[in-house]
Amino acid sequence: MRTKRRLIIAAFALLLIAYGICFYLNLRSRPAMLSTTAALQGLSRDRFVAAVEVSSRDRKTHGGALPPTVSLRELVTGGHLRKADIRGLEGKDVTVSLGLGGDTPSDAWIVVQESDGSEIGLLADGSIAALPGR
Repeated sequence: MRTKRRLIIAAFALLLIAYGICFYLNLRSRPAMLSTTAALQGLSRDRFVAAVEVSSRDRKTHGGALPPTVSLRELVTGGHLRKADIRGLEGKDVTVSLGLGGDTPSDAWIVVQESDGSEIGLLADGSIAALPGR
């Protein structure tokens, strides 16, 4: 009887510890997501549209194939965007879709990959959402 009770208490304690660890890890990832969301909300859509158009035109004139996406780093190093335009996204893995309109409003236009592997996207309709794993 005592052994059974101890096993139940031990199992409950292990579940409580696992819950605490999951809760802590979730709280740790939330500030990164909030800062990325704030950075995406602060972007100038007009500047990004102009930068993507110029980048696409440059690639076409130099005979390069037009990929479906371009990295944010390429837009900055190519002189199409300034560092002030991407405040809050510095050092993050960010891709920008070259298909500006998108087929549907739920198409991701700008995708930010967080350090934990999750992705946050600025969608074609202007909303921001966590994207399913690819």
